Amino acid sequence: MMAKIPQSGWAALWIANGGSPAKADLASAVVMAESGGDSTVDTNPCCKGGYQINVEVGNTSRACAMNAVCATRWAIKESKNGRDWSAWEAYTNGSYRQFLGGSGKKVPRTKRGAQKMVDLELGPLNVPLPGPDINPLFPSLPYLKGGVEDLGGLAEGLPVVGGPVKALTDISAFFVGLGELVLTPEGWLRLAKLIGGAILALWGLRIVIRESTGTDPVNAATKTATKGAELAALAATVK
Repeated sequence: MMAKIPQSGWAALWIANGGSPAKADLASAVVMAESGGDSTVDTNPCCKGGYQINVEVGNTSRACAMNAVCATRWAIKESKNGRDWSAWEAYTNGSYRQFLGGSGKKVPRTKRGAQKMVDLELGPLNVPLPGPDINPLFPSLPYLKGGVEDLGGLAEGLPVVGGPVKALTDISAFFVGLGELVLTPEGWLRLAKLIGGAILALWGLRIVIRESTGTDPVNAATKTATKGAELAALAATVK
């Protein structure tokens, strides 16, 4: 089944999935030159989908390449967010140039706005494949990240009140990061590494101090704390 998406739809998909708005038209031009905008094209033995992803090199699947959302996310990562298109023949041979500007001016520049356009105009094509980026413990993470990014963009465009908006963005980003840390397996792994590293560093520092001074800082701290507690208890008794 053919699933042609207009160039404006590819540009909106790019922004909605975290791609740089400044590179959205270029990305959509590459897609149009590669596949004519058909997200399910399967005529090339190696390359599939709208972005004509080479599935034979093993870094993504045929199913992902032929899914508009999954392929767009892959392209954002592979192109370094639109900065490196050397893997696409349509870019290296220059055929993409005829489509530059073809996405039009109606594509929203914010992630949230682009997602709304995708939902309204593309509908079922926007159903993402299950994957590591869909976290059952934190399913709203992509939308929270999108909101934070939108706040950041708003701050840049508001010089007068940009400071407070930027502060709100930083606070929002902190809570999103905290959610990623405690609600994702990767976050727990990072946290475990951090705690483990801190314990090893403190243990090493203890050994260095003990070897250089002949005093165990842990024992010294314990004795000091115990002495302090005894003096506090004694003072309370005197009163």
